[in-house]
Amino acid sequence: MNTRLTAWLENSMLSRIANEGVSDPSMWGQRYDPLCPSEFYRGYATLLAQVDRELRSNPNLAALRQLIDALDLAIKAMPADERRNGANFALCNVAAYAEKGTIAQIRATLTAELVCIARCFVHNQARGL
Repeated sequence: MNTRLTAWLENSMLSRIANEGVSDPSMWGQRYDPLCPSEFYRGYATLLAQVDRELRSNPNLAALRQLIDALDLAIKAMPADERRNGANFALCNVAAYAEKGTIAQIRATLTAELVCIARCFVHNQARGL
């Protein structure tokens, strides 16, 4: 289990994710903030991608809860910046999903949310935020 955020998703990867997936308009309406710094969305997307990768290799709720606890500690140890804020926000969402959903539901939500957040990043980065 990889419990450290060692590298943020690159611009090219975020662009690819944004362009390859199907965006849910209602999720966009809930997640997009036209004033939010793009680096917040980079941190958010990076955390979602890492959790999704870990769930693919170890698809069970107990492991997910352990991952959430470990990532919480890792995020707290990072320098305070917008990427850290985004990763922390994403982790709060993932923790909420783990309380109510099955692994299949959580993975489907993470996939849709990752596409949405990548689009938020691309959109706000193009606007200079």
